Amino acid sequence: MSVQSNFTFSKKNRDTNEPLQHLLNNPELTIWYKDVENGTFLVSKGFAAIFGYTQEVFTDQKVLMDSVYSEDMLKIETVTIQQLKGIPTNIEYRIIRSDGEIVWIQDRATPIVNDEGKVIAISGFIVDITKHQLEINTLKSQLTRHKSMQNDHQGSSGADIILTKKLTDNDMQSEDLVPVTRQELNETIRFQQGMTFKYKLIDGDFVHTLCDGELLYRMGLTPSQVVGKRLFDFLPKEIANQKEGFYQRAWNGEEHVTYEGEQTGIFYMAALSPIKRSGEVVEVIGSCIDISDRKNAEKALLESENKYRLIADNMNDLIILFDVNGKGIYASPSHQTVLGYSPGYFEDRDTLHLIHPEEATFTFEKFEEVIQTKTPCKLELRLLHASGEWRLFECTATPVISETGLVEHVMVIAKDITEKRKAEELLWKSEKLSLVGELAAGVAHEIRNPLTSIKGFIQLFQQGFRKEEYFPVILKELSRVEDIIKEFLSLAKPQEIQLKQVKIPALLKEIETLLKSEAHLKNVEIKLEIKQKIPLVMCDQNQMKQVLLNLCKNSIEAIDRNKKGTIIISALVEENKNLLIQVMDNGIGLNEERLKRLGEPFFSNKEKGTGLGVMICFRIIKDHNGTLTFKSVENKGTTATIRLPL
Repeated sequence: MSVQSNFTFSKKNRDTNEPLQHLLNNPELTIWYKDVENGTFLVSKGFAAIFGYTQEVFTDQKVLMDSVYSEDMLKIETVTIQQLKGIPTNIEYRIIRSDGEIVWIQDRATPIVNDEGKVIAISGFIVDITKHQLEINTLKSQLTRHKSMQNDHQGSSGADIILTKKLTDNDMQSEDLVPVTRQELNETIRFQQGMTFKYKLIDGDFVHTLCDGELLYRMGLTPSQVVGKRLFDFLPKEIANQKEGFYQRAWNGEEHVTYEGEQTGIFYMAALSPIKRSGEVVEVIGSCIDISDRKNAEKALLESENKYRLIADNMNDLIILFDVNGKGIYASPSHQTVLGYSPGYFEDRDTLHLIHPEEATFTFEKFEEVIQTKTPCKLELRLLHASGEWRLFECTATPVISETGLVEHVMVIAKDITEKRKAEELLWKSEKLSLVGELAAGVAHEIRNPLTSIKGFIQLFQQGFRKEEYFPVILKELSRVEDIIKEFLSLAKPQEIQLKQVKIPALLKEIETLLKSEAHLKNVEIKLEIKQKIPLVMCDQNQMKQVLLNLCKNSIEAIDRNKKGTIIISALVEENKNLLIQVMDNGIGLNEERLKRLGEPFFSNKEKGTGLGVMICFRIIKDHNGTLTFKSVENKGTTATIRLPL
């Protein structure tokens, strides 16, 4: 689809927490979008605010059309025909707000066409130009007043009396004539906030005969630099040429010629009006006002729109907005590149069929939970790519609350983590192999002891010594060898999570069995403390074993070889909510700076450590909806605490 549009809906900044919500709820953005094929009409919060309504009332264009000033309705109908032909439009019209106030609107729209050139949608943005229209009306009033003053001056016979003005007072029954002197007129022009000027055509050039006002001085000019001069005498040639075109139009008799300009950083609007005698233009009077504030506001709005468009067009995260029934309202352009579907595919339909069947029910429940609790949630799910491949996404669902306090939309931001998860799995396997290698020496030593006993009994059998009491001892030693080998090999099993009910005391005993010989070689004693009856816990036994082995091995290596080391592994139920497992040692400990960095890849307190072990521990515990924390005091020891929900 080839799309040309003056705005695109999008999602901030990331560490920004809420990109599309900013678009739809930002009061500074006044954007709208109409799907021509199905009639969907979507507006931003800033758009609705100008009309004095909330966003939800703009489900179609009825409220918009009902708000348009009746005399301006023809403008809307005319530009709609142009838009459907693929022609961009820019119009100004009046609306009646919900509170009855009349507001002037400038509406710029751009059709969106497909590859066949058919208009499929129209996008645009509006600007409140009420102040701008008031400025123009002020200019027109000033021009009319100055023009009247000029005409009265031409008809006055007194040297000092140049104008008479009729004042009408509601409390007076008579009319007073108030004379205005030339000096008063000059002071009025000089001290006005804007600027007033006049010019005539002399010998083929436009020459200024009057110019004064506060705005003139703010532009860095004085009357002496303008009066009696042409435009080319005090302005750059390019700007003078441009303004001379407007001057010529007014001299040709065109009423109310307006233009905008900039001088020394000040933006202004000028209005020109010809003064005629006997049907001939003899002079043109102009008036200027400062419009810098409006220009700066328009510039800020345009920059904001460009920023959001840039974010939406170039981000790889998916942004989709749902109504409370689960139907899509808006989908970011990234859906095309990430999932293979066009953004229009998601509009006005649900997407449950794209969610993996094993996760569809859970996802629907989470969606309902966001609406009911009005709180965001995170989850991982698999989505069907257009190619037929399942991709893993990390999603954050955030409720969009209306002014009435109700959830009117749910915004979902999704990141494709398929490749990231594959890389993590490779890291896990690598770390497990490293752990297996380190344990191999200890396991070999542990197996050697029972094998030595078995070998001795076999030698006794060869020499003819055979007693029944030998056999239970041999079988016990063989069982011990079998248990050690079984626990050792379990570490190399696939990493896929398999939740089962696990006896935690038995799991801790297996950890002690695997590490006992290595701990003994390094003068470290391992103690188990089961302080109460521990219920069965749903977890992946192999993964929890990997976490505990990593923590215990780190504790063994953190103990000074020159002193007796102790590692205490304890388990208890905390407030009937969590299972608490702690691994405490009396090693060298960590300072506060190093403690903060635990879990970062390739940050390790060991000379040849990679830091991946602790990082994987954090990941495994997070996947079990638990937490892993560390407390440490230098030269006293470290305590690792695991909390798992019961």
